[in-house]
Amino acid sequence: MVNSLRTLILPAFDTLESLPSEYAAWTDQLSVVEHLSLRGLDHSLAITDRSIGIVPTGIGKSNAATTVATLCANPAVDLDDTLIMTVGVAGGRPSLSIGDVVVSSAVVDWDRKCRYDSGDDSIPLKINPYTEAGVFELNENLIRVTDRLVSESDSCHTESVHIGTNVCGDELWHGAETAHHVQWLVEQHGLDSYLITEMEDFGTATGLKRHNRLSQYLSIRGISNFDRPIDETSASENMFSDGFEAGFQIAISNAVSVAQLVIADYNT
Repeated sequence: MVNSLRTLILPAFDTLESLPSEYAAWTDQLSVVEHLSLRGLDHSLAITDRSIGIVPTGIGKSNAATTVATLCANPAVDLDDTLIMTVGVAGGRPSLSIGDVVVSSAVVDWDRKCRYDSGDDSIPLKINPYTEAGVFELNENLIRVTDRLVSESDSCHTESVHIGTNVCGDELWHGAETAHHVQWLVEQHGLDSYLITEMEDFGTATGLKRHNRLSQYLSIRGISNFDRPIDETSASENMFSDGFEAGFQIAISNAVSVAQLVIADYNT
């Protein structure tokens, strides 16, 4: 039996100690009628009565790319007309607010770089000459539709939804100095200031690109924490404080709300 999906939702994880589930944010409100176990997935694919598929990718680019490639290649899943969406949380610049939502216009790979000891005040990074360009620009039409739906909605605050660059990396970093380096890398790709940072979307986009499905992809993420301290607290103290992820619940809730607008429009 082939399962034709209208929408595929890709949260990062189901259970993670002390944090709300990105996966359950969907399954708790939708009617799941089937759980499909596929070789290559760490988690079953939940399928709803509205032909919406939901599966956690796992944290990190390798997990995300493997999950997406498995789904694209398996004959039990038909993604020909599927809207494919990452919906989750992210770190954000302090110029934004906790709970704001970012729709990604481009995804930059933070890990495709050379890092070295500079011995001076210069930025100790170069573009890695041994890898392909580390940036994917996403479907402008899907982004425009999302922007329009938000502006027409009574349930979303337009000023809290932004469109911009997303930086993806397996390295979990925090602090103003590293943020300065991240901005440098983004500018090398001819992009303006990044808005959010996360750990899966470049892997997801790579898997989709290999299967000629990148044009079907949309990334919507809520800001759960800032990528540097906003007071005199040190980066290490701030990152490992009890309140670091206090914005997680509002971040995932707001991201899901924006994604629901797109799903409702796509399924009509």
